[in-house]
Amino acid sequence: MKILIVEDDKILSDTIKQCICNKFDTEQAYDGYEAYMLAKENIYDAIILDLMLPEMSGYDVLIKLRDEKVFTPVLILTAKDTLNDKLKGFRLRS
Repeated sequence: MKILIVEDDKILSDTIKQCICNKFDTEQAYDGYEAYMLAKENIYDAIILDLMLPEMSGYDVLIKLRDEKVFTPVLILTAKDTLNDKLKGFRLRS
């Protein structure tokens, strides 16, 4: 399986990678635009996506991917915790 990790905090991104790299092939993106381009041009089995990213928010990445019929499963990883944030993320995932 190939996983795209999208997290602007490089230490956190590397930690996630270390936790899963023994079982999955991983690639990392550190901003929303880079994540969008990688996800649009490559096939991933899943995307771990932060919402608060430079260049383009995680929400915007997800909207653009879904608009372009990229339906890779997405696990949203974020510090946002309001009900509205959670509902918005769930609506965009599918």
